[in-house]
This record gives sequence, structure tokens and C-alpha cells, in this order.
Amino acid sequence: MVTPMNRRLTCGWLASVAVMVLIGSARPASAAEIRMLGAGPLRPALVALAERFQRETGHVVKIETLPGAEVTKILASDEPADIFMSNNLATVDGLLKDGKAAGSKTLVGRTGIGVMVRKGAPVPVVATAADIKAAVLAADAVAYNTAPSGQFVEKIFEQMGVAEKIKDKSVRPPNGASTMERVAGGKGAEIGFGLRNEMTPYLDKGLQFVAMLPDDLQNYTRYEAVVLSRSKSADAARAFLAYVISAATRAPEDSAASSRVSRADSGDAATAASCRASSRSARRCSLMSSAANSTGSDGVLGPNRSQCSDCSPASSEASTAGARRSRRWPRRRS
Repeated sequence: MVTPMNRRLTCGWLASVAVMVLIGSARPASAAEIRMLGAGPLRPALVALAERFQRETGHVVKIETLPGAEVTKILASDEPADIFMSNNLATVDGLLKDGKAAGSKTLVGRTGIGVMVRKGAPVPVVATAADIKAAVLAADAVAYNTAPSGQFVEKIFEQMGVAEKIKDKSVRPPNGASTMERVAGGKGAEIGFGLRNEMTPYLDKGLQFVAMLPDDLQNYTRYEAVVLSRSKSADAARAFLAYVISAATRAPEDSAASSRVSRADSGDAATAASCRASSRSARRCSLMSSAANSTGSDGVLGPNRSQCSDCSPASSEASTAGARRSRRWPRRRS
């Protein structure tokens, strides 16, 4: 005998089965495991996107950052691997030329040099080269590492004619992490320079991002990726790269697909991987179309730029209160 209660139970059971079938059909028949070599500074952003990609497709992406010699050894062998990414563009081109990579290369992202201060410290104006010169001359200390990014900053100071003038107050840690820690734990009117993506882990540890270097001073490091010819999951690997570079075209609803600001002052390209993860005001982010294959200086993302006016703990102050705070930044004549 069919009662109303039985009918409701049967309908509910059928509905549950239908939902499970639909969920199952959204996943590939056999999920692939993708091995990606050489994420470098973009690893945090790529890991976040890989997790989202797995939730949406079922494909697992394992991202490995290994010493250069070990990566070279893997590439020269038949060891399983699917994607190779590097800022050594000659190596990427070489893999394509030698037939070790298939298809075309993908511009995944770029990193650029930014300006930072201790959270709560006066925020200098750094919109132009003249502003940068005035800021370092007025600062109590200037921090930048001895790694390649710091060497580039040093050349800027030499070209400005201020290298000798700030030599005694320059602090030169050996790497990016040490530089961030030094600035975050500093005192007075100190200023620091470093790769924007390396600042990200320290934004909730006392560090404040001010802005990227002006375009006429900037030096971007590009990261390109290729799918290796040996890949057993080439289609899934290509799908992941396409997913990465398309992340900037999607609304920032997910914490792993939004952007931590790269240029709060002008909205120049930002990474599309971690804004909402660290900012409560990410709803203010908006996406704007840009030239094909332009990417974020803090990380990922392909054909579109992500304009984010208030996507990091620092950007709101930098954009709305920077000018006010800069009045407290002591000025010294050069």
C-alpha cells in the first residue's frame, strides 16, 4: 500500500540519487594526476588554483619546486612529468625546439618589484622616479636584498646618483624573506624594496605593501609553461594551464581565484590567486580586460588584468590615506 509518507520517502530517495548521479557526471571518467615542475615564486597562487581545479574537475595537480639541477636531471630523463614552468625562457624554448614539449608555451605569470614599509609607519609617495629618490634619501633605513631583485634595485639607486648617499643606512639581507622580516620588525621611517609576491606571507605579520615601482623603473620576471611530450595526461595538463590563465576573467567569488593587489595605486596587473584569502574588502575588486597575455606582477594570470582597488591589507591605506600619511614622511634635500 502506497501511503503519502511512503511517497515522500520514495521521492526524497530518488532526488538524492539524481543529485549524486549529476555530481558524478560532472567529474571525468578517470581523474588524472598532473605533475608540474618549477613553480618558483608563483607556487602559493598555483597551489590555490590547483585545489580549486581539483574540486571542479577531479584532476589532481601536484606542484613541485625543486633545485634547478634536479629539474634539469628530470627533464633529461624519462621520469614522469606533465608540465614544466620556468623564468628561464631559453630553457622553455629549448624544450619546444627539441621536441620534448608539445604544442605552444603559455605565459603563466610574472613577478615585479614593489615598495614596502612597516605597518603603521609613514607611507611615502612612490609614484614616480623622483618620488622614489626623495623617499630613500628621507628614510631612516633602506632595505633591499643581495639577490637578483636587490641587485636590480641597487642599479636603480646608482642611476639616480643616490647609492653612495644611502650606503651607510642601507640594509642588505641575503634574500627576500629576510628583507620582509627586517622591514616588518623595523622602526622609524624605514623603506624596503622586494618582489611583490614575496611580501604576501608577511602582510599579516607587520608588513605593509605601498605600491609597485613606477613603470619606467620596473623589472618584471616572466614565467612560461609547456606541456611535456612525455605527459600521460596531456589533455588534463593543458586544461589546467588554460584554467590558470583564465582565472582573471572570472569574478572573484572564490578565495583562490581572486587577486591580492599588485598596484593599488594604479590598478596595474595583479595576481588572481589570493586576494579574498587575505582581504575582507575583496568584493571591491573588479576585472578589466587588457592586452592578451598580460599577467600579474604578484603571480598568476593570463589574458586579462585584474584591477583591484582594495584587495590587500595595505591597499586601502595606500590609495586613500597615502597622501595624508606622506605628509609625515620627512623630506630631505638631495
